Amino acid sequence: MIIDTHTHFYDPGRPAGVPWPNADSPLYRRVLPADLSAVAGGCGVTGTVVVEASEWVEDNQWLLDLAGDEPLIHGVIGRLEPTEHFTDNLERFTAHPLYRGIRARGETLMAAEADDAVMANLVDLGRRGLILDLLGGASLPQLRWLVERAPGLRVVINHFGSAPDRDGHLDEDWRRHLHALTKLPQVYCKLSGFKGAASKHHDPVPLEPSFYRPVFETMLEILGIDRLLYASNWPVSERVASYENTFAIVADWVERLNVEDGRKVWAGNAYRAYGPLQDD
Repeated sequence: MIIDTHTHFYDPGRPAGVPWPNADSPLYRRVLPADLSAVAGGCGVTGTVVVEASEWVEDNQWLLDLAGDEPLIHGVIGRLEPTEHFTDNLERFTAHPLYRGIRARGETLMAAEADDAVMANLVDLGRRGLILDLLGGASLPQLRWLVERAPGLRVVINHFGSAPDRDGHLDEDWRRHLHALTKLPQVYCKLSGFKGAASKHHDPVPLEPSFYRPVFETMLEILGIDRLLYASNWPVSERVASYENTFAIVADWVERLNVEDGRKVWAGNAYRAYGPLQDD
């Protein structure tokens, strides 16, 4: 079993269109579960956690409707700002068992420091057994502050926490901030976005698995095997390379692990972080 813990589905052909991606983007096309199956099925991917990229509140429901009879979707991470009407919206969407939490940027963490109501909503998210998917590495210092005050909240860092990457190695300040999270076992990290980081320094982007092994090994050294999750960031990852190549880079590293640890990265840790998820 392999669960891709970070994909996006959307349809610009809907009457209201989509707020993302822009019409001039190569990503501006219909992207649905069948499209993921076409590129990922051959890699053995059997399920996905879908992350909502739209800020429109009703698009949370659109994803849940899409997940209704779709066995590929094992969980949904929505998009809700923890401000006005947050509790009402959360009650509404969590009525669906596949709604597993929300995605936020670093600005949300900074807002929690300044606004007790925002902080209370994030604490409530943890009390409900839901997850905060966090985008943006600049927020790693604030993340420790948040988790220490909301100990029941599980957090999944997206895309290596936007780790600064040059020549396959990670920035020392970034390492230091991540090390500060090692005593917080409810913090997980997705093995995604590594080629996007490399594209800032390399043209063309390296596609050889050996280039990225030091990055994966650093993540393993800092966080340990129980907190690393496979994720593709598809279709955004297509800006750099095919789904198959993204998968192959991670698979090259996973194959060097023992069987039990490999199973954790492919699926077991997804259940620990996001569970309960829809089973096959």
